[in-house]
Amino acid sequence: MGVFAGSSLDLPATRQMEEEGRSFELTNTLLKNLASAKILKDHKIEVNSLDFSSDGKLLVSCDDNTLNLYDVLEGRKLKTLYNKVYKIDLVRFTHHNEAVICAAKSSPYYIFYWSIYENEIIKRFSGHKDALICLEMNPCEDNFLSSSRDQTVKLWSLSCEDQEPDGILDLTPKKTTAVVSFDPKGVVFAVAYIEGSSTSGPINRLRLYDLKKYSDGSFLSNNFECPEIRVLKFSGDGNHLLMGTSEDCLLLVDAYDLNLKKRISGFANDSGLRLEACFTPDSKFLISGSENGVVHIWDVEGNEVQKLEGHPKAVTNVRFNPKYILMATACTNIILWMPKEWK
Repeated sequence: MGVFAGSSLDLPATRQMEEEGRSFELTNTLLKNLASAKILKDHKIEVNSLDFSSDGKLLVSCDDNTLNLYDVLEGRKLKTLYNKVYKIDLVRFTHHNEAVICAAKSSPYYIFYWSIYENEIIKRFSGHKDALICLEMNPCEDNFLSSSRDQTVKLWSLSCEDQEPDGILDLTPKKTTAVVSFDPKGVVFAVAYIEGSSTSGPINRLRLYDLKKYSDGSFLSNNFECPEIRVLKFSGDGNHLLMGTSEDCLLLVDAYDLNLKKRISGFANDSGLRLEACFTPDSKFLISGSENGVVHIWDVEGNEVQKLEGHPKAVTNVRFNPKYILMATACTNIILWMPKEWK
């Protein structure tokens, strides 16, 4: 994993480390030394989504009205794009740094395949009847998953000429919505939704599907008595699933048998916000935002490693760079975090 040096973003140092093939292992010490390196104040309203490019060099951020592209090696904004017809959400890089997918927040609830290099909508995917909840790109192939308040999950292909879904999982008989995630090899996807309720609260169902045989149904499932699952992420090594809920509760699950390994709490979410949570690229640490602006980091054993303050509002988006020791978190502002000292 590459790294930035110093207390400010330093492009020459980063390029030198890339050329020399130097790498650093993420440790408790490095994460405890994370500090704000850059505050990006280009958004005027709350950021609703963030994503790093697969090579780690670009960051894209989105609010309802604008899409900003940043060179994170230099810590500067490259461009701002606008969709003047629809409010937008859920921006995700494709496998090319020049293009993203994102969702319209109003009818007809398009999914846009957007060239950010030419500022041109390449395709509009249609089929959802209500606002999207989740949009996830396959890490290895040019297909993606979407879930919506219309109680369906849809599988799409960027290369599809008719721009219709390749597959549909209909949850309307269950009267529930879902969140989705691809495994790191892009061959399995997970779906989580509320199956029912008990005296202690909701019963959430987690299912795993083979991408090539999803029409046969899930090959593994388990139930969890917990608040509604609103975030679902595979770890980079494929061994775990992280589930964020509507309360101050994260669940770490074994991805092979779907048994619960850890339940983590202790962060603010009294308002039931959708707080994004994620793994670090080495799969050893977990990150979550919070209602009170604090960013929390734990190891996979549930031990808190770091609490980072600096956001004036709720932190609803967190992302760790896939190639560099750099983290991005967002409320209205975006903070880029990296270690302040190297030993």
